[in-house]
Amino acid sequence: MTPQEACALANALDGSGNNQVKQFIHDASFQDILAFIHCLDIHRQRAYLEMARATLDVRLAENAAKQAERLEKQIVELVSIAAEQKRLAAKLDMQTDRLIALTVWLKRLTIGLLILTLVLCIFEALHFIEARKNPVQTRPHMEQSAHDTQQNTNR
Repeated sequence: MTPQEACALANALDGSGNNQVKQFIHDASFQDILAFIHCLDIHRQRAYLEMARATLDVRLAENAAKQAERLEKQIVELVSIAAEQKRLAAKLDMQTDRLIALTVWLKRLTIGLLILTLVLCIFEALHFIEARKNPVQTRPHMEQSAHDTQQNTNR
């Protein structure tokens, strides 16, 4: 039954559709009840108006209860997400601290390698300078070897 049909039955003076109107109000949706109230003759049909308003209030309360349940579920979900984010933030903080410690260690190792490289460069430079000051001297066994080689070629 449409809201307009129920309203026509309710506004009828003979009251023949009393049970049908009550059943409509009981089963109707929120929008249908509003449409029924708007077309109802409120001066003559006060009982149907009160019944429709009470049913409308019940529907509103049911909708509010459903929304409250959904809101409660969403809040529980948000709380669990927040707890997970807190756990992940703590883990990230720990990993960041470790990364900072490893970076400091790597910096010290790099400085140590730089110092070692400078020391080795200085050592090689001193060795090179000393080699330039003292030309290579031929050793006696090298002279003997060169003399033997020359004798073998003369034969």
